[in-house]
Amino acid sequence: MDSPIPEILIREGTLTDIGYVADIHCQIYTVEYQFLPMFHSLVFNSLSQYIKDEMPGKIWIIEVNGKRAGTISLVKSSQNDYHQIRWFAVDTRFRGLGLGNKLLQHLMQYANSKNIDKLFLWTVKILEGARTLYKRFGFTLQETKINNTWTKEEILEEKWIYTGSNNSIS
Repeated sequence: MDSPIPEILIREGTLTDIGYVADIHCQIYTVEYQFLPMFHSLVFNSLSQYIKDEMPGKIWIIEVNGKRAGTISLVKSSQNDYHQIRWFAVDTRFRGLGLGNKLLQHLMQYANSKNIDKLFLWTVKILEGARTLYKRFGFTLQETKINNTWTKEEILEEKWIYTGSNNSIS
């Protein structure tokens, strides 16, 4: 018998979702990648800035059958005309449903509707699936740097950029 098709909804996040955004990052990066408390402190501090409106933007939550299953955000950056994609994560229990693609597609459509055509994000090289997704959406690798503080071993951080001229996904 076929499984029922899941009901998928993307909605704008609210203040009550901030704890979820922090929790999903802690769960994924602690369990899957053994990230240290320094990384979690960075997530908590950036979310605190967002709450205090020091970092204007939007958070979206994706739900599957009424359960939160992932998140993505777009915030105004202090870097010229760029906006930054932040807090992008999909709950491990819901992987394989294309939720990461749906979240990024939703964000890109929103950015396009607001004439936002310069985006960037930071990720780490070990997130191969995410990197493939960014390439598919027209992001290009711009910068790398070694990070010795988030894990017990050295990891490579990557800055990916998107300009409207990279590719048009809407």
